[in-house]
Amino acid sequence: MTINSKIPLVVTRHRGLVDFLREDGFLEEIELTSHVRDPNILRGREVWGNLPMHLAAYADKVVCVDLDLPPEARGKDLTSDEVRKYCRSISTYRVERIGRMYMDED
Repeated sequence: MTINSKIPLVVTRHRGLVDFLREDGFLEEIELTSHVRDPNILRGREVWGNLPMHLAAYADKVVCVDLDLPPEARGKDLTSDEVRKYCRSISTYRVERIGRMYMDED
């Protein structure tokens, strides 16, 4: 993957989320990945998606589409209309690692 830190990176396996973000004008040009294999691709980036904290700490900011899903919608691939229906907010976070107790150094 070519890294362009000026283009938002969307981390998701869900096509409906990408369609929602484009259809509703939140994002036009994006880089898309389904998994983060190298956390350095997040460094200094605006990242859209739900990331574990240890990965979110690499990004400049993480933007999450907060969904309020009913039980029957959980675990399935949502359409853009379903994402729109269940979206409660879009929240931006800045995560900073302030300590580490175990594992190797970055």
